[in-house]
Amino acid sequence: MTCQAGKCVPVTATGGGSATGGGSATGGGTATGGGTATGGGGGGGEEMDAGADAGMEEMDGGTDAGMELDAGMDPDAGVDGGVVLGDTLALTSNNRIISFDFATATVRTGATISGLQTNETLVGFDLRPATSEVIALGSSGRLYTVDATTGVATLKAALQSDPSDTTAPYVGLTGTSFGVDFNPVVDRLRVISADGQNLRINVDTGATITDGTLNVANVTRTGVTATAYTNSFAAACRTALYYLDTTTDQLLTTTDPNGGGLTVVGALGIDASASSSFDIVPVTTGGNTAFAALTVAGATGLYDLNLSTGAATLARPVTGLDANESLLGVVQRTPPAAPTQAPGDFVGLNDQNELVTFNAAAPQKLCTGPTAVTGITGTARGIDVRPANGLVYLLSSTAFLYTVDLTTGAATQVSQLAADPNDTTQPFTALNGTDLSLDFNPTVDRLRVLSNTAQNLRVNVDTGLVTTDTDLTIGGGAGAGVTSAAYTNSFGGALETTIYAIDSMTDSLITSASPNAGTYTVVGALGVSLTNNTAFEIAGQSNVAYVAGEVTGTPGVSSLFTVNLATGATTRVNTIGGGRALVGFTSRVAQRAEVFAVTQSNRLISFSPAAPGTLTLDVAITGLGTSENVVGVDFRPASGQLVALTNQSRLYVLDLVTGAASSALVMAADPADMSDAFTTLQGTTFGIDFNPTVDRLRVVSTIPPSGVGVLARGENLRVHPTTGAVITDTRFAPLASSINLFAAAYTNSFAGATSTTLYYADSADNTLLSTAAPNDGTTTSVGPLGVDVDDVGDFDIAGQANNLALGAFHVSAQTSSHLYRVNLASGAATDVGAINIASPVVGISTRFR
Repeated sequence: MTCQAGKCVPVTATGGGSATGGGSATGGGTATGGGTATGGGGGGGEEMDAGADAGMEEMDGGTDAGMELDAGMDPDAGVDGGVVLGDTLALTSNNRIISFDFATATVRTGATISGLQTNETLVGFDLRPATSEVIALGSSGRLYTVDATTGVATLKAALQSDPSDTTAPYVGLTGTSFGVDFNPVVDRLRVISADGQNLRINVDTGATITDGTLNVANVTRTGVTATAYTNSFAAACRTALYYLDTTTDQLLTTTDPNGGGLTVVGALGIDASASSSFDIVPVTTGGNTAFAALTVAGATGLYDLNLSTGAATLARPVTGLDANESLLGVVQRTPPAAPTQAPGDFVGLNDQNELVTFNAAAPQKLCTGPTAVTGITGTARGIDVRPANGLVYLLSSTAFLYTVDLTTGAATQVSQLAADPNDTTQPFTALNGTDLSLDFNPTVDRLRVLSNTAQNLRVNVDTGLVTTDTDLTIGGGAGAGVTSAAYTNSFGGALETTIYAIDSMTDSLITSASPNAGTYTVVGALGVSLTNNTAFEIAGQSNVAYVAGEVTGTPGVSSLFTVNLATGATTRVNTIGGGRALVGFTSRVAQRAEVFAVTQSNRLISFSPAAPGTLTLDVAITGLGTSENVVGVDFRPASGQLVALTNQSRLYVLDLVTGAASSALVMAADPADMSDAFTTLQGTTFGIDFNPTVDRLRVVSTIPPSGVGVLARGENLRVHPTTGAVITDTRFAPLASSINLFAAAYTNSFAGATSTTLYYADSADNTLLSTAAPNDGTTTSVGPLGVDVDDVGDFDIAGQANNLALGAFHVSAQTSSHLYRVNLASGAATDVGAINIASPVVGISTRFR
């Protein structure tokens, strides 16, 4: 947290906010479609600062607007020699550390900083959650602990390049204004500057990693002068990072602090000077409250800051400062007690029948637990979340199935395993083996149960009926080493899936193309020796694979690893907190895929990708103009809103319950586009999709030939989603054969994506196309769709692993639009089924929730 030229402000934090991105939209890198997710890297072995900020998440609401930050604090704490510190500390431009009570903002104590190097000044400071030390950064790149009462600064470490940083090793601070704040999860100090510098520091050693330059849509962002993390307490298991830009007077946030990519939350609504400071304080009941110290029109005050909108509201002026003195840093000295945290993304079952939750980015910090499981007979042998209903199921050693309340640990019996009457070959009698694994097949809603004795079961959890499948074999040999298994695409509405398993006897990753037959083949070595206490999970939307395993030689505790599903290789993330070995491991929430579509008759519908014939929503779109029709839709990754394009060159946001269209935005030529300025939409059918890396809407269309011998030339537009400004990019097929691009979709369609590839559906040749340069209008054929489609329809790619590419196509032989699964590698479209509405579908977009 830092301040510059004197500013500080209180604010209400709700997290999130919509992001706008500047810059031109280019296709960005290439993401291969479909296939298996490699699982990605983890935290880089034992080093907590390697990849430290990855995977930060927004807090779930829970913000108490207007909450007093000094509630529950003792302003008389920290008395030293008669000096009574206030509950808030600040670093000033006059080389002083001062304190005041937040409720009054009147300076209570002040001390001149001493102990610095000659000509050195402090540029920012923060309270370290792990130790409660006041850590300050000097202009010469030194770190100090500072006594808030006396002002004495004691050298702690000097910044030096981390030996692991070979890309842009640290050489010195750049800039005149800095933001300083601790990541409470990994205990690393984030330092940013108005020049765009972005550092990650181990304050005990001074080891510094230079992260990606601060940027918006890959354009360096200067003017960022303050930064702060949410959940600033020692036990925090998650955090999110925010920034103040006092040049543009905006609040920004990021999903990738190490990469430096920023998105705008919103305008502050004031004209703040470069001297700024920013702090976010956790609220005991959950959530966070933010405030900033800002100088506006020469006056320094505390402002409430709304983390959802960016709005800054003056709470009170700071009084008692010296003449021309401003605040460079502000921090709550005595934050409230650590709040009860929300459960983590993953649930672990340990060998003591206890549940713990944690996040994959920092498993060493438990979010909740240990919580004892109660109400079961026998011992808990495994858990998994069921994609069909989102509940967590537990299997006991006595063959009972339960659902489990993750808050209380209370188990509710669902069924008891018993042989399916139709299974006459090898009817189930009992569970075999000491180590069991269970995972739901998301496509057929059956529970797969495997054991280290090669038992291979398929279970209907609602009835408990069991089909005993063929015993496991691995590479033609015995399959007695399987201790954990997981399916890909583990979300509601999945259309296909693959099972993988861990063989702890050979420490290998294995997979099967025929789970019922029990035949597995080896993918590759894990690269780590694990005991039988292993648990395996593949996150549904991303298909990132994790194994929670007890490493040979370190009994009684599990470590989390990512697993590369293509090679089997593991990368260690960290030790899992709680000090117990896990025997079960699952995602806490099973997401569900839901397709939203619009029809030629202006109706908004939705359905599961696995059941397009069953509509879950069918409402008329309202709020449009006369003769106005929606011609395409897409979910905007930056905001999560469903954006609609109409034939009258307007953009709307559609309500997902009522179908009401709002926030009309008229498209108009970007003033910078002088070559082929946009006037109005010219096509007859359209494909639209957001580029997730730069937050721009791509619009393509089919334009019929204007005469004999004249080729069709489709539009190729790039639209700013908040201003409506349009850049007309190179039109398609100016010289070659006609091209009818009626659908478009980008890969990696999620907020924070750093690369993407654009695909098109072409009705002229019934092919799937892609491009490496969307702005240039060039295309490359991927392959034939395999169906004769007309110009009415759309195409969408969802899932962080691009594991759900869907087309709503209309074929002349069909009476209604059909949903197709599209293979991004070959182009082949496979019919899933008819969409249950007579009017042809003109646009689709898929969301996970």
